[in-house]
Amino acid sequence: MADNVAAERPELLCVLRYGVLAGDKASLASEEDYVVGVSVLRDGNGWRKASEHSDGRHDTIDGRLYPVIKVGGVLYVSDPARALLLFVEALARRLALHQDQAVPAFSAYLDDHARELLLVGE
Repeated sequence: MADNVAAERPELLCVLRYGVLAGDKASLASEEDYVVGVSVLRDGNGWRKASEHSDGRHDTIDGRLYPVIKVGGVLYVSDPARALLLFVEALARRLALHQDQAVPAFSAYLDDHARELLLVGE
């Protein structure tokens, strides 16, 4: 059964609306075999939680509307722009490696902090 689940997982997935990324070790440059996570905004205390003014689906920060997603019973403010950046970088890197090409130069600009995702349990 576990082999069937692993075989059906996409190598790389992005749900831009919620800032969700999923992918295997090669796609997301992870030490884990498979990762599902959310690109959450950060504040001085770590992951940014939704404010009390949030409607549970969106939150406004500095005049910008962001999606809100619940992980582990907590509402977090998602960062879809960073999710898109990570998705495009992972796709470009995966294609380059598949064609025995060098990893794209912009991969070097994404440090561990930029790549960090709030992991979602299975």
